[in-house]
Amino acid sequence: MMVLLKSYIKALCLLVLFPSAFADFVKKKKWIVAADCGFVAVSLLFVLALSSGKSDEDLHIVDLTAAYNTGNVTAMKKIAVVIHHTAGNPNCCINDIAKIHLAEHRWSGIGYHYYIDKDGVVYNLRSENEVVPHSYNFNSNAVAICLAGNFNNYEPTKAQWQSLLILTRKVLKTHDLSAKDVYKHGQMYGNATECCGKLFNIEKLREEL
Repeated sequence: MMVLLKSYIKALCLLVLFPSAFADFVKKKKWIVAADCGFVAVSLLFVLALSSGKSDEDLHIVDLTAAYNTGNVTAMKKIAVVIHHTAGNPNCCINDIAKIHLAEHRWSGIGYHYYIDKDGVVYNLRSENEVVPHSYNFNSNAVAICLAGNFNNYEPTKAQWQSLLILTRKVLKTHDLSAKDVYKHGQMYGNATECCGKLFNIEKLREEL
């Protein structure tokens, strides 16, 4: 059995690194060994394919907090994660948001802790302990995640959704919260808004977290 296993390992290494040498190796072995080696190789590739999706460890977050933190921090415990949308052009960038929030609204800082663009890239705009003007009554005790786009007209992209799942799991774990603590902006008490859109499925999000 051990000899046979060593043959499989050798064949697999040759198949991956030296295909021509693999062909010579197969000629010297019984066909059943070659068939089994092929099965092992295919199985390995299948496992690698299944594990190639995003995980909590490989979510890349662009840290822009040094540029956008205001120093207005709070020690209040977080009780919720609030999902927003930009309600505008899905191609909008951080500079567009800064212009609206800082120049037009004259807020103290950008109104989100995190921003996810249409390609699923995550930007950390404000530290989670920063007071952020995102939801009336909840600026100090909730984490705000905004997605680019208007979800009254269409759903988030697959890339956005995947990044949102990973990021939200991370935030929930950090603050000892659960999926039931995730809300659309318009679901927060005292916030009369359609944000984050009628086509954003909050129940699906909670189920997948």
